[in-house]
Amino acid sequence: MNAEELKNRINAYMEELTEIPSKKEFVKIVSKIYSDIEKGKDAKVKKVDDGVEKKKRAPTPYNNFMKEYMAVLKAKEEETGEKMTAKAKMEYIASLWSEKKAMDAAAVKEEEEGSDADEKKKKEKKGKGKKEESDEEVKKVESDDEDEKKKKKEKKEKKGKGKKEESDEEVKKVESDDEDEKKEKKVKKEKKGKGKKDEDE
Repeated sequence: MNAEELKNRINAYMEELTEIPSKKEFVKIVSKIYSDIEKGKDAKVKKVDDGVEKKKRAPTPYNNFMKEYMAVLKAKEEETGEKMTAKAKMEYIASLWSEKKAMDAAAVKEEEEGSDADEKKKKEKKGKGKKEESDEEVKKVESDDEDEKKKKKEKKEKKGKGKKEESDEEVKKVESDDEDEKKEKKVKKEKKGKGKKDEDE
């Protein structure tokens, strides 16, 4: 047991008193505080009504539903003359409330799915627009790439033609050089051949 807790609770009780209690009342309160502390219960603080009127909380949707259908059942009883027990009325109205809640939940779900579908369609439309734009950009890039490839190919062909012409000229030059050499060799052979003939004669 916590002695400090006991003191605090007794002091709180004494401060709330407006008149001095009898010995019997005091002993009763102190023993109640003591047993509450032993059981581990929290201190009960009395709410003081300073003449301020507490505001009632607004009725819940269930309260309103219950009130409405109780009036309906009462009117039905008066018309038919058959009476329902209070328990039967409560069970009947509670079952109606459960059905109403289930229907409301289904309606909300459908509405959410409908709005989700609308949003999805909008996104798809935006996506299609973006896709079309990106497709056009891709086509443009591809056509630019093709143009560059064509230009490079043309340059290579021009270089190739130039090189081919140069190589053709070089081949011709080499061929002509070869022919000149052959002619020179032939002339030398002929001269040698003449020289040998002259010696032989």
